[in-house]
Amino acid sequence: MDARTEQALDHLLPADKRTGDTIADLQAAFAESARRRRQNSEDGGAVIAALYEEVKSWRRVGELLGHYSVRTLRRWAEPPDDE
Repeated sequence: MDARTEQALDHLLPADKRTGDTIADLQAAFAESARRRRQNSEDGGAVIAALYEEVKSWRRVGELLGHYSVRTLRRWAEPPDDE
């Protein structure tokens, strides 16, 4: 396993959660990564939606967050679909 993968594994799967089976540990790390990604998407969307409620302008939200397009911001503000 290369250093980058080992670093990612350390970040996602604490030593006390590892089994010693590389494949099982990588699977568990991926599952944690997917969980965090979904949570981050939900949290980010909630923040974007709240910011819109404060300023009442998608264009202004885009300016505040780095000139994202209105279309992108509206899409991100929606909760992700269940897969």
